[in-house]
Amino acid sequence: MTTTFSESINAGLDANSTSTVTDTLDIKANREVVFEVYGESGTHATHVVTLQKSLDGTNWTNTSNTQNQLGILNNIQVTARYVRCKVTTAEGGASSIKIIVQAK
Repeated sequence: MTTTFSESINAGLDANSTSTVTDTLDIKANREVVFEVYGESGTHATHVVTLQKSLDGTNWTNTSNTQNQLGILNNIQVTARYVRCKVTTAEGGASSIKIIVQAK
């Protein structure tokens, strides 16, 4: 059995805007997702990043998987074709983040 791997790296994202989303990642037949949030500049005390999923790459729904501030979420099981991350609670001050989304 061959395991495929997909990755999306988005740097310089505005953590102070709820319109900030990462690039869409086509996870194909993969179902296990990991996402990491790294601080690049500013403070990182209040922002929340949420994993979103989509069957068609157009209509998005939030999952229950959120990362408050900085860190990593592992072993997220997803039943969709596409994923991305969205800032769902803004930082409240100038700051930027890097988000890495991986699927295997």
